Amino acid sequence: MKRYAIPFRPASSRSDFACNDGEVSIADNLIADFSESSENSESSGCSENSGSSEDSGGVRMTMPPAPEAEFRLKYDVLDGWHIHPDMLPSRLMPKGEGSEAGWGKIASAVLDRFRKDARRQNLFTEPFFVICALRLKGGERIMPSPTMLMIPNSESAPVAGSTDFSADEMRMSVAAAVCRLQWRVRIPDTLRDFEEVTHVDILVSDEMPLSDRKSEWKSYHRLSFGGFTHSLSPDGGCGERRITEDALVQCWRQEPMDEADMLAAMLTAKDYRVIMEIPVENARSVEEWEDVVFNCGGLSSLSAKTPYRPDYAHLSEVEAAGMTDISGRATLYDFSMISPLPFALSQTAPYADTSGYAPRWVFHPDPEARQYLFERDGVVRTLPLWRHPHLYGSYYWCGLDRDSDSDVRVVDDEELISGSLSIAARRRSYPGGIWRSSVGSCLHFPDSLSMQLHVGRIITLVRAFRSSGLVATTAPTVYAFTTDGVFLLKEMEDATFRDAGLVCGYVPKDAGAVESLGRGVRFTTASGEVVTIEGTSVRLGNATDRLTGGSAIGTIAYKAIDTAKECRLVTRPLKFGDSSRSKWLWGVEADGDYDRSRMMMTVWGSVNLRDWYWIGSGRGGAIGLYGAGSRYWRVEMRLMLNPGDNIQGLRCSLR
Repeated sequence: MKRYAIPFRPASSRSDFACNDGEVSIADNLIADFSESSENSESSGCSENSGSSEDSGGVRMTMPPAPEAEFRLKYDVLDGWHIHPDMLPSRLMPKGEGSEAGWGKIASAVLDRFRKDARRQNLFTEPFFVICALRLKGGERIMPSPTMLMIPNSESAPVAGSTDFSADEMRMSVAAAVCRLQWRVRIPDTLRDFEEVTHVDILVSDEMPLSDRKSEWKSYHRLSFGGFTHSLSPDGGCGERRITEDALVQCWRQEPMDEADMLAAMLTAKDYRVIMEIPVENARSVEEWEDVVFNCGGLSSLSAKTPYRPDYAHLSEVEAAGMTDISGRATLYDFSMISPLPFALSQTAPYADTSGYAPRWVFHPDPEARQYLFERDGVVRTLPLWRHPHLYGSYYWCGLDRDSDSDVRVVDDEELISGSLSIAARRRSYPGGIWRSSVGSCLHFPDSLSMQLHVGRIITLVRAFRSSGLVATTAPTVYAFTTDGVFLLKEMEDATFRDAGLVCGYVPKDAGAVESLGRGVRFTTASGEVVTIEGTSVRLGNATDRLTGGSAIGTIAYKAIDTAKECRLVTRPLKFGDSSRSKWLWGVEADGDYDRSRMMMTVWGSVNLRDWYWIGSGRGGAIGLYGAGSRYWRVEMRLMLNPGDNIQGLRCSLR
């Protein structure tokens, strides 16, 4: 038999399907008195001292320092295609069908061969993202750098040839750059103090296609090609420049991707694979640019590697009210995060050439940030940011076919600048938040294991069930003590917690007042009441299993306005957790200080919230009822209250 202690609550704006148990819809001749509630201070969630953690100083996550990595592309040559970067890669191809369409098929084969040869030589031809991250002993990665967009080419590459379709052979040139990835890095001296960190990894995403691979090849005459590359030129200049200034007299190409499709591909590029690793003991700061060494396999085998999705919440400063170990995972609760300041332009978005253009792409590891501040020519400027749909952060993207300065705004208000960068503006508080680590790790907290309970604040978490055998499939595993009551949390296969419902409205006076009993818990409220929970059964002090009245459980107490008149109270629909399943109600009693002989209770049931039927009535409560397997219940009470009497909630028992 399951027992529920349900406190009365003021009616909310939620529908009958979503309202909380205990909400009151009708209170005739009754007035809500919050001062009589035994847990008013705890349930309000407003007092900063209403419950402390096991460590009064809280918990602060100390993470290893992140290497400051910068990346760029170097204009390079493709062996077998050209001998100088200023030349277009080309191949001499024999005649096929001897028609314009026939040479178009050959152009398609040329471009496919060009891409494969470039990947075999670890050269890039289409946009991709690159990051740097730290690897732990267990293989997890932490402290990833912001995603940096590399643009070897900005448009789908046309394949140029001649207009003499009857020739026996034709030199076909690919209007594209081939680029080699370079980097430089500053390794903090304190990184070696963290024994858990073993490697510094460089990872890249898949290249994002610039053309629709399924589209037909089209022939063009005198095509003015506007594609550019952002890379280091042979003369040492780094910036955007056209692939070719000459019009292509005859060429073939596939349908280019439009800006919307390009952005969609960029936002779904969330998986990264390692291409270079450096043991921490050998890691050193590099002031000069160096080629990235592919010592973890080349680009041709990239898809065979295990993907990594960056966890950017690591970059924030995290403080929590408490931390406990649940199933071998460090579990933080009631935490706050101070998002990092906007990263330097050279680190976050390297696409600013020597003339100082704004970046085409920015990633900021703060999902709530809506502007990106950067300085240029001694003036603070800003770009708009949007929340990234897959990664913990925000992004800016101006596109590849327009001026990257079009969204830049000058900010000259010093107070606005300092306010945007202040700790208060960057602090994100999650009083109902839970964040879990990987098994056996105190450093790797994946973004996917950050959860929110919709409560005022979490006071503490207590493990009360084993996670093996039949128990794991039939019972929740964790009690969450909050300012809104005690909740059961089910530990799922992906290590997240699922809210399995409210157990009772009692609130412990602090985290130290909670005691684990193995299969249950015991705690003391601020009013001194001792509450024992076993499964979903709630008992006060030494009370028996029989439902009893007289102990205050409510978040509010109702008193009579006129003690000479009858009072009437009707609840909104009660669901007792999962409203999708029918239940059998055994008994209901009202809790509070009142004369039970002067109260008549009636219980109504429903399966659809439209048709209500009488279940039973009783003086002082309704005991021994079964109903008809209802999913929803309403309780109506008619009673006389003396001065000083009150009613605070319901005690219900279900079979």
